[in-house]
Amino acid sequence: LRFRDRNNMFRKDSLIRSKKCKKCILPKKYICVLPLAACIEGGPLRERYILQQFHFHWGHESKWGSEHHVDGFSYSAEMHLVFLAERYSAESMALKDPEGLCVLGIFLRVSYLYYFSVGIHPVLDTPIDIFAILPNLSRYYTYEGSLTTPPCSECVRWIVCADPVEISDTQVNVYLGLIWRLTYCDLKPRGNF
Repeated sequence: LRFRDRNNMFRKDSLIRSKKCKKCILPKKYICVLPLAACIEGGPLRERYILQQFHFHWGHESKWGSEHHVDGFSYSAEMHLVFLAERYSAESMALKDPEGLCVLGIFLRVSYLYYFSVGIHPVLDTPIDIFAILPNLSRYYTYEGSLTTPPCSECVRWIVCADPVEISDTQVNVYLGLIWRLTYCDLKPRGNF
């Protein structure tokens, strides 16, 4: 797998703007929609895919948050980078194509001894380089599948990285606190299932 144009980072204005986005099909999640982004190609992919957005799935108290399981094991969280086949101009057009979308799944494992060198900050004043936290892309699982949320279209080439990214429990809590503040929610997060 190879990335192109990886210097396009997620900026504060795209994060804030995406909260009100009418194109979001994942309710109750904070999604970053990008006006200009990186591409992925190679590996099991027959064409180039353009990064559209990323989002996270997490569980309660840093446990069992990943949507994918490996040998019955669930990770603390899972990040999904959603890519659209370059031949399509909108996600809605790709929903009927078995390879219309590519989702790169990245497991996040809470480690009490590890801290990102990049870090997560509660105030987003600087661009986020999502590529700085990606694991080894040469080891992965892949299959043809569906979206995990309605409309659950069978249009996704899933690529799930075999190696997790390690994060601290503090970073998970900072992230969850940031998401809930940005969505103006007074409720405590209890997972996203």
